[in-house]
Amino acid sequence: MNPLDALKPIHQPAAVAAWPPGPGAWLALSLLLALIGLALWWWRRHRHKVAPSRQALAQLDALNPTDPELASQVVALIKRTALAYLPREQVADLHGAELHRFLNQCLGTTAPWNELLGNPYQAKPNHGGDALRQQARLVLQRLPKMGERHA
Repeated sequence: MNPLDALKPIHQPAAVAAWPPGPGAWLALSLLLALIGLALWWWRRHRHKVAPSRQALAQLDALNPTDPELASQVVALIKRTALAYLPREQVADLHGAELHRFLNQCLGTTAPWNELLGNPYQAKPNHGGDALRQQARLVLQRLPKMGERHA
C-alpha cells in the first residue's frame, strides 16, 4: 500500500477578489480624474478667452469686400475685439499712424495699411477689399496672444 494514497487533496486558497481595488488603483484613478478635470478647465478657459476673436472672425467673413464702408467697418471690428484683450487706454483712441503701428505690432511685420485702408474721406473709397480682409483676419487671430502678454 502506497502512503501517498492516504493523503487528502491539497486545499486551494480562495480566489483573490477584484474588489476593493488596492491603494495603487485608487491613486491612479484619482490622478486620471484630476487630469481630466484639469484638461476640461483649460479647454473651457481657452474657449472663453478666444471667443471674442472667433466672433469677430465670423463678422469679418460676413462683411462685403466691395462695400465702400469696409475699411471703417474693419477698423471698428478690430478695435472692438482688441478692447476685449487689451486695456482701453491702449486701444480706444487709436487712429491714423498710431493705428497702423498697432496693427503692425499685432502682425509682427509691416503691412501697407495706407493702401489697405484707403482714405475714408474721399468721395469714392479706395480700400484694399479682400487684401484688407485677409490682413484683418491675421490681426484678429493674433489678438488673443497680445492679450496674454498684457494680462
